[in-house]
Amino acid sequence: PPPAARKAFYYEVDIDKDGNPCGLKLDFKKAGLCVAGIVDDGAVGKYNGSADVASQVQCSDWICAVNGETSIDKMVESMKGDQKLKIKLWRDDGFIVTVNKGSSPLGMNLSYQPDSGSLDVGGIADGVVKAYNDNEKNPELQIKTGDCIKSVNGVTGDGAKMV
Repeated sequence: PPPAARKAFYYEVDIDKDGNPCGLKLDFKKAGLCVAGIVDDGAVGKYNGSADVASQVQCSDWICAVNGETSIDKMVESMKGDQKLKIKLWRDDGFIVTVNKGSSPLGMNLSYQPDSGSLDVGGIADGVVKAYNDNEKNPELQIKTGDCIKSVNGVTGDGAKMV
């Protein structure tokens, strides 16, 4: 069956650090600030332990604002220094793409940062990904420059192992 269109939504969480570190491992991307990991005994991990599943902060969520700040530097500064945090996040459940590379080129320029939990699509060139995009009529299900790849052949959470 064809994949469903992306489900994306914003949500907000209120975190009281209560003297603890925030406990987020962050992935600094060109597109913004992404959650790469959550420390169980940090403030966000403790919040997650008492929040319903739909309201929990998850890896690959995007941080849009912290205490009203939207620049990456100011958001990080707030997460480090402020005791009470109002964090606005964006979650995109993404979609699954299956391509059979065979001996053909993949046709994607990929990059990742050390300790990154995902791969960044830097561009699309001739190859199986371009052919996939040419055949996929729904633009929301095409692979685009700027997309983040969360999993490759069952490997998740480690950009270096996904390459």
